[in-house]
Amino acid sequence: MSNKLSGTSVLVTGADGFIGAHLVARLIKEGAAVCGLVQAGRGNTRLKALGVDHCSVAVNIGDTHSYAEILNRFKPGFIFHLAAERNEAKLISTPNWSATTGVALMQAAASPRLQRFVTIGSSLEIPDPISGLPIGPHGVAKARAMQAMQAASIQVKVPFSALRTHYVYGPLHGAHKLIPTAIRAAATGIEMPATGANIRKRFVYVLDIVDACLQVLNLPADPDTVYMTTSETQYSNHEVILRIGQLMGKSIRMTPDAFSARAWDRPNWELPENTSASLPGWSARTDLDQGLGATIAAEMCDASV
Repeated sequence: MSNKLSGTSVLVTGADGFIGAHLVARLIKEGAAVCGLVQAGRGNTRLKALGVDHCSVAVNIGDTHSYAEILNRFKPGFIFHLAAERNEAKLISTPNWSATTGVALMQAAASPRLQRFVTIGSSLEIPDPISGLPIGPHGVAKARAMQAMQAASIQVKVPFSALRTHYVYGPLHGAHKLIPTAIRAAATGIEMPATGANIRKRFVYVLDIVDACLQVLNLPADPDTVYMTTSETQYSNHEVILRIGQLMGKSIRMTPDAFSARAWDRPNWELPENTSASLPGWSARTDLDQGLGATIAAEMCDASV
């Protein structure tokens, strides 16, 4: 992989996002010349924490007219498009934002020098077996973006690869997320509000997803295939909270059922057949204890814990 990326210009959108920041750090380690686009006004906290903020460029991701100038300046050989709207209210009011920005970037980037355009989708975009619809506003937006980029890649002849994943965790995850919250609860002794005991997820360590981003470059581009990158084992939220307490040698007090169930909260995350393909040459190598241990160590180094 180093031979493919070393000295090559790589553009990453959503570069200060959770996956994006870790991907930027890995690409720089591989010798790539990285331009990390971050949303203007949101800062680059994760990139700074990883010591790679020097490559960030603040832009308005929603300003699709600016893409041509950015691409002409950096001339990327690879693009990882990870920028996505996270605010639920905005997802409801503008569900096509991710589709519009993704397609605009792809159209502007189409050129012989572009070797691959990669994006990451979500398990939420897979239609619910009962309703037949993507799950929640996030799922709707992700599904529209994926379908739009698949179609656009064929139309403008851009080599395209797509990944899809489940619940990604690890160092620098959002402070309000399940695992950082549980770590703080263990460290401080505060009581932790929790979901119902039967809610389960497929937890995937963030650096394994970064590996997947690079592994897909070893495969031929295929706009019709979405590769699922997930773990084999499901764990309940309560099991993960208790395991964090055990790894830290602490007892975590929980208030169960403190939250109303959301559309994506479910006791089982089995995937319908023919919705995704497994990624050849890749597996989630980091087991839960390893991933939690690394996350705990990173969180405890933060003075805010």
